[in-house]
Amino acid sequence: MQPKWNLNSYKRFHLQFFLHCRTFLRALKLASHADTFAVFCLLFFLSFSVVAQVELYILKPNKNQFSYVIPVRSGRSIHSELLEYKKLILANPELADIFTAAQLDKISLGQTYLLKSSNEARILLLANRGYDYEGPASQNAQNRIRRVSEKFSASVNTYVLPVAASIYLNAAEQKEFVKKISDYFSGVVALGGADVDPHLYGENISESREVNASRDRYEISFLKSWMGLKKGFTYGICRGHQIVSVALGFKLIQHVDNHGDGYWVEHPIEIRNTTSNHFKNIFGSRVKVRGTHHQAVQSAPNTRVEVAALAPDGTIEALESADGLIITTQFHPEFMDNYISKKFFSYLRNKAQLKIPNKCAQLFN
Repeated sequence: MQPKWNLNSYKRFHLQFFLHCRTFLRALKLASHADTFAVFCLLFFLSFSVVAQVELYILKPNKNQFSYVIPVRSGRSIHSELLEYKKLILANPELADIFTAAQLDKISLGQTYLLKSSNEARILLLANRGYDYEGPASQNAQNRIRRVSEKFSASVNTYVLPVAASIYLNAAEQKEFVKKISDYFSGVVALGGADVDPHLYGENISESREVNASRDRYEISFLKSWMGLKKGFTYGICRGHQIVSVALGFKLIQHVDNHGDGYWVEHPIEIRNTTSNHFKNIFGSRVKVRGTHHQAVQSAPNTRVEVAALAPDGTIEALESADGLIITTQFHPEFMDNYISKKFFSYLRNKAQLKIPNKCAQLFN
């Protein structure tokens, strides 16, 4: 069911409400104050009225695809928004370069429904490459969305936010979009992928590869807005660890040796004491992890997060915030099949289930 009212409908309704109030007050022989009282009544009414600028729809093109979150503006259909999304992606050379035609075609109409409050625990995964659209059946070795979804298991439902999903929204609509995400999702996961464009942390490209400034700007903007609301947790993996850090004001080291540049490596990490010791409470003092990366977060003071783990060469392997709303790992627990991965995703599942949207609260959103 699509929204029936657009913004012009609300404007006409409020004008009619004002005129009726003024006519009623004049009929009571309060003509000298009719306009003032009518304005007061209108403002009072508006304080309780909501203009639904953006709704969230779930799109599942077919049973072999992931479930995608699509923002839909008032008065628009999900079909028209998908057409607009693809048109704007293809019009941007940087964004178009992320996808093959077949991958972009995966985002097509199928089963759709309006997202509402429920007792379902939900996590939103941020797509950042074309093969994130290939579906769980894809045999791509880096099908990270499938791996992360499997780790959360059946107790938490995962959804995918397409690359630059808000590309057709204006500033006010983007703000409403992120607010709606915070109403319906317990957490956001920023996935592994290509390097973050160094220009976005104030440096020139020296050893970064496959950068895409347009994609990174959308992801960083979304993360800043999401983390600023402090209504759900953020988890970043590898590239996700790095782009969350950039959103928080960190710079990156554009190349580090001996950390698996294109291949997997295993190494120990030392868990450090922090204000809340989230990592230490999960893992203890030292664990062995698996990763593959050639960049790292550059150490610097930060008011929001602390360094929670270090590799033997001093590379930052994890960050955490005191309130537990931000946690990131340079390593890949989704590609580890051991007790470390189980304990960590059990921790994340518990966080996801702590915040199940309140149906009553939605009446006033």
